[in-house]
Amino acid sequence: MDIILRVGEPDPIEEVLFSRSFCRRYLDVFSDGANVVQRPPEALGTVGELRALTQAQIVFLINEDELLVTPHIFRMIPERLDQDSWWALVPGLSPARSPAQQAPLLYPYHTVRTLLETADMLAASRSPTPRTIKGAAEWPCVFFLTSALNSLSADTPLDTLWPRWAAQGRLGIVDACFVHRFGFVHQFPREDLLGLIPDHAASVLDVGCAYGVLGRHLKNLRPCHVTGIERNAHMARAAAVHYDAVFVGSVEDVPLNRRFDAIICGDVLEHLVRPSAVLRRLANALTDDGVLIASVPNTGHWSVVMDLALGRFETVPAGLLCSSHLRFFTEKELLLLLEESSWAVEHLERDQSPPTPAGARFIEALVSAGLGNEVSLRTERFRLRARKKKNTTGAGS
Repeated sequence: MDIILRVGEPDPIEEVLFSRSFCRRYLDVFSDGANVVQRPPEALGTVGELRALTQAQIVFLINEDELLVTPHIFRMIPERLDQDSWWALVPGLSPARSPAQQAPLLYPYHTVRTLLETADMLAASRSPTPRTIKGAAEWPCVFFLTSALNSLSADTPLDTLWPRWAAQGRLGIVDACFVHRFGFVHQFPREDLLGLIPDHAASVLDVGCAYGVLGRHLKNLRPCHVTGIERNAHMARAAAVHYDAVFVGSVEDVPLNRRFDAIICGDVLEHLVRPSAVLRRLANALTDDGVLIASVPNTGHWSVVMDLALGRFETVPAGLLCSSHLRFFTEKELLLLLEESSWAVEHLERDQSPPTPAGARFIEALVSAGLGNEVSLRTERFRLRARKKKNTTGAGS
């Protein structure tokens, strides 16, 4: 089997660059050292160009950046191609735009270790028998038999094969295994944060606005003036299409020359060198009745604590241990930071999802021994709304 990475140059974004190398490292590990060839899409667009590149009977073609494989795809899918009448097979996706391709995961995962535990449970709970894909689909990666190309002309575009084969019932999905897609991390509108914005907020500042998905969604919901701050110029240009103004740079340096009814810091504080100084500056940028809305990952989550107990602290492209995090918070430290930065928290939520079986046993063992705070261990992320204290005007500007 050959593995072909059909990807171009990555976006010039710190997390994306890390994600590509991270995913490539695990591709090499989980494929057990299979031959990997990389070509840009413009150099590999037709059947003829593919034939010139590989003589392998089975090819695993990866069409998308930031795709983290799991070991099961290399055990399950090539075997089904050899035994069954499929021409091509794909694993389940996490996440997926199409519900038909969404991997039916039993638990969420936060670290590579919990990803593998979740993958093991999925493989044990589902049949490896492929099924047909109905409706719209996407193809971030495909396993296929090169013999299926024999009857095709050399100029046949590769991207036309997958939907054609799916419609013919020759391309199926094995949803007992899956791949993870880090590229979705900036594609969610963050309704969880939008729901905390007061109805009266007519002017909103989105700190770390990325591609502008949050602001675009907010402006579709109601009329308002949305300003963004984004340190990455590539993402800032994309956000500027939807926002009223976007400033390129770090919130630690960008001048704040107007006041806002709401300031959103969605997973931002952990990326800052001086979060306390930034919080004081943001307080001065609010109207008297303005609010700060923020989300912060919890470093006290059981998956992180368990990794530490096992001698492991691995940063990942996105999540609780994102590679670009500079600060790490538990609830106590987060609330202390806000208090010392002249903020009064009026609303606090804790995101909690079911732990994996190993995680549940770990939580129970720690709590039973008097060595763990169960609420903290079960909390993935904090979400809050805060107001500036009355005596903050002029401080820290």
